[in-house]
Amino acid sequence: ALLVAGFGRAAGDVPLTLALLTGLAVAPNLAARSLSGILLGLARVRLWNVIQVLPAAASFAGFAALVIALDLGVYGAVLAYVLGHALAAAVALAATHRLWRPLLLRKLPLRSTLKLLRLAVAMGVVNFVALVNYRIELFVLGQYHDDAAVGVYSIAVTVAESLWLIT
Repeated sequence: ALLVAGFGRAAGDVPLTLALLTGLAVAPNLAARSLSGILLGLARVRLWNVIQVLPAAASFAGFAALVIALDLGVYGAVLAYVLGHALAAAVALAATHRLWRPLLLRKLPLRSTLKLLRLAVAMGVVNFVALVNYRIELFVLGQYHDDAAVGVYSIAVTVAESLWLIT
């Protein structure tokens, strides 16, 4: 969360409170994505779809309430985003408690744990690099258009990419 806040602050005219608020979405986002990956591996596709769609759906509802109804602007939009991911993480944790709760109750063998940790770190780095590479277009567009245009483009791409989850 602090790393995201630091990047947000270094990127330009992002107030520290807004950068920190944005960083709060990191942990729930990682939790929900990790658990949805496990669900996909277990072929629990229906629950996987719910967890995939829930952050966008909850964020959209939050945007309507906080940005449109209460006129909280960018802070309301970021808060809706954070709350949407927090809700998805809570649902994912509650729905998968039988998968992760036994792990807390027993000791994992060191060799297996280290292998899993190396795999998780490697996958995390790959996902991070892919995300940065995938979203670099936003930084390029930001050089030619104002923030509002880049924001509209970003939301349009996110909505378009989310449509395949519903089908």
